[in-house]
Amino acid sequence: NGHGRDSIVFSVNFLEVEKKKDFILIFPSGGILFATSDALLALDRFVTPLTHSQILVMATYYGAQLLIALSVV
Repeated sequence: NGHGRDSIVFSVNFLEVEKKKDFILIFPSGGILFATSDALLALDRFVTPLTHSQILVMATYYGAQLLIALSVV
């Protein structure tokens, strides 16, 4: 009777698929936040000073770091 083994294999495969789905959603979101952080920094430095620019830049930067780290765990 291989039903128990089959259900374990199915569960492991399901978790792998879910992990890939998470990566596909989370990793690009981190990249978008990095681009946003860089754009805010450039805008503040080269175009016009932004109110609370340090907070905005660092919040998007650390958010990007967090999402990318979570995507590979």
